[in-house]
Amino acid sequence: MCRKASWAYEFNFDISAFLSYEHKNILEVKVKKLSENKSVNQAELESDFWNFGGIFRPVYLQINPVEYIEHLDIDAGADGTIKTDVAISKYRNDKKL
Repeated sequence: MCRKASWAYEFNFDISAFLSYEHKNILEVKVKKLSENKSVNQAELESDFWNFGGIFRPVYLQINPVEYIEHLDIDAGADGTIKTDVAISKYRNDKKL
């Protein structure tokens, strides 16, 4: 259903389309010990990294409203100018505010 590269540190998936609001949901995660990229596997075996499979960082579910601030950059200049870059979920890929 959802795939992410083995080297990725932080990522998320929108699973809304797969949820049942009338029944109990079960979330299953399959973790592979090796990367699908054979050169990554070889590099890890030849360096000081151990090639362990598993999840070693916090995992959580996040519930967002339909509209929310996804990303906010504020650049306050020394001359008093302020530049902002705001990404709102409703306008993702459609418009830039």
